[in-house]
Amino acid sequence: MEYGVAGLLLVAGELSPETLELISSTSAPVVATYMHESSYGFPAVGIDNAAATARLANHLIAIGHRNIAIIANTVTPNARSVARRDGAIRAIQLAGLSIGPERVIE
Repeated sequence: MEYGVAGLLLVAGELSPETLELISSTSAPVVATYMHESSYGFPAVGIDNAAATARLANHLIAIGHRNIAIIANTVTPNARSVARRDGAIRAIQLAGLSIGPERVIE
């Protein structure tokens, strides 16, 4: 932190060991973005992606849809895309509906 940084705003989900080492070498406050919870123990500001897609799935179910499929951006997964996929799947299953692997397109 050669420029006297007063605080750090992390815009990343996964951090390299080198980045974590750099962060731990400073006393500057750290806030993570793009995540609901930080797996590194930093305060985080973001969307609860699983809850958001569960709410979307529940809306579809509430208006009568029963044959729901998901197109998930998880070919190269990150915590956000996995949470979105899993939140929708969980809501569909909790509603007593079936969602097999043929209905989840990755």
